[in-house]
Amino acid sequence: MRPGKYTLLCAVLGVLALGLSTSGAVELTLDNYAELTAGKGCFIKYFTGWCGHCKALKPAWDELMKKYEGHAEILVAESDCDGSGKALCQEMQVQGYPTLKFGDPAALTDYQGARDLDGLQKFADSELRPACSLSRMELCDAEKRAQLEMLQAMPAEALDAEIEKSERELAAVEAQFKAEVERLQADYKKLQDDKSAAVLDIKSGGLAIMKAVRAAHAQKRAPAPDEL
Repeated sequence: MRPGKYTLLCAVLGVLALGLSTSGAVELTLDNYAELTAGKGCFIKYFTGWCGHCKALKPAWDELMKKYEGHAEILVAESDCDGSGKALCQEMQVQGYPTLKFGDPAALTDYQGARDLDGLQKFADSELRPACSLSRMELCDAEKRAQLEMLQAMPAEALDAEIEKSERELAAVEAQFKAEVERLQADYKKLQDDKSAAVLDIKSGGLAIMKAVRAAHAQKRAPAPDEL
């Protein structure tokens, strides 16, 4: 392989390793999310390949990503919820597709605005701002600055322990949620079964026959045509 081709290959692989494609797209995953979003005002699309609305949005979103490619303070990116971004989409609790979120990468907000290119660009130009982060401490309020400084001063082992503790707490919350959902589903099934049994009992107790007899009585009471 000639040196020129080797250099080009390395450049392409380096870009892909950062979650970037040669078309300007930024593919976010759980592994690269913190690094690529740090300090930036973010606008992120969560999508799947089979979603019709996702396909309709793709041309406008691709153009928007190209417009902000390499921007120092704004990141327009996407995450494939059926592919490399599946774990990230789960962590972000994405429910529908496409889902658009914007703002501080640590506390994104659902976007509800226009989805044509003009509307998306106007929103990004006017609303997206860099966020508080280790690299942009000047953007932090006093509380967040104090938190970051405290965490920076912690020994690595203590920081790891705090992260593991928080992850255990998240796992416990998720497990409790799933258990409650399963309990509710079991209760719902029992209610459905009880309802079906009660309806069957009522109907089998002669409801249809009673209605037939009532209809016959009504027909007998009705005056004959020549009596009108």
